[in-house]
Order: sequence, then structure tokens, then C-alpha cells
Amino acid sequence: WDKNLKRMTRSEFSRMFRMDHSTFCYMVNALKPLIERDYLQSERGGGYISPSLQLGMTLRWLSGGSYLDIAQHYGVSKATFYNLVNAGCDAIVETFPVVFDMSADTLEHRAAEFGQRQWPHMRVFKGIVGCLDGILIKIQCPSVTEHGMPR
Repeated sequence: WDKNLKRMTRSEFSRMFRMDHSTFCYMVNALKPLIERDYLQSERGGGYISPSLQLGMTLRWLSGGSYLDIAQHYGVSKATFYNLVNAGCDAIVETFPVVFDMSADTLEHRAAEFGQRQWPHMRVFKGIVGCLDGILIKIQCPSVTEHGMPR
């Protein structure tokens, strides 16, 4: 695993993991206390999987990789793959919490800023709340009030 990382060019690394190598190393060190497994116990159970490899599999999956390809490439079972990815995602969320300011003023400002930065033929899409990695996701408002919450 480490040899493969060192052989990658900067471009290959950033395309594969959607971040540069120094950010990846920072994340590994920050997540290590939450995802590192006992070495001896892991060796008895099929082999040690380092925090670096676990984060690598998690990021590849989050960036659109197929579990079939990733699990096969790294020689882990489907169950092990999903256990590692789930633990990796939980650790990321716990270590790097994301706070969204969804106030009307902030959203209006960001929508205007987004529209100004795009190519001339692009514009803000009405009814779209978020955009993740180039995938547009339309989120529909519930049709009825649930538990006294306004629409």
C-alpha cells in the first residue's frame, strides 16, 4: 500500500483521493486514534489494515469508486470493506464536523456568488439545494407538516 502511494504522481494522487498527499497524511494522523486496529489481533483475523489503507479505501469509495473494484484491488472481503468504510466515515464525521449556515441571507449570498463564478451559460438552478462533486441533487420539500414543523 505505502509503495503504491509513493509511486503515484501528484496528479494521480489528487485524482484518486480528491486531495493532496499532505492533506491525506494530516487526515490519517487525525483519524488514527479512532480507526487503528490492534496489530496482533488483525494478523490472526486475516491481516493488518493500516489507518492509511482504511482511509484510502474510504476516500476512494466516497469519490465514486465501486466496492467491487476497491475490495478486489486491496484483497478484502465485501463485509470487511464495508466495515472499514463505515468506521472510516464515522471517524471522519466525528473528527471533522461540518456546520452549515442555512440562513436565508447566507444562502442568497452564496447563490449569487455561485452564479457570478460560473461560465456565462451556467446559472443557479431553482429548486436545487445542494451540489456534490458535480452531481446535482434536487431535494423536494415534504407536502405536509410533520410533527408540527413548518414546511
